[in-house]
Amino acid sequence: MKTLLAIALGAVMTVVGAGCASTVEMMNAKSVSKAFAQKSPTCKWAAGNQKGQDFYYTTVAKGGDIDRNIGSLLMQGTWRVKGDKLCVNFGKESCYGVSKGEGKKAYALHRADGSLDMSMKC
Repeated sequence: MKTLLAIALGAVMTVVGAGCASTVEMMNAKSVSKAFAQKSPTCKWAAGNQKGQDFYYTTVAKGGDIDRNIGSLLMQGTWRVKGDKLCVNFGKESCYGVSKGEGKKAYALHRADGSLDMSMKC
């Protein structure tokens, strides 16, 4: 009986664990370039309890200037597409994997470890 209970508990834990594991399909370099480098988008974003708006200005083939508004704070920096990553620089460059978010022109930016950094709608 104890063996049966252990097997059943193991099966439940396997199913629960499989439900928790999520694989997000990252966009390739061409898709990231198409989303950001060709349109100079304006994106509203949320990261934890912060919300803001980014204005991407295309000044070179795959990059340019960026203005980030967080409430009354304005930060100016640069952005570029580097391989299949979107990189932003406000004094220190940070690069993110990009996946499609929920809805049209919605994206999610992921840290190097795959965890979600921010979601945005452009």
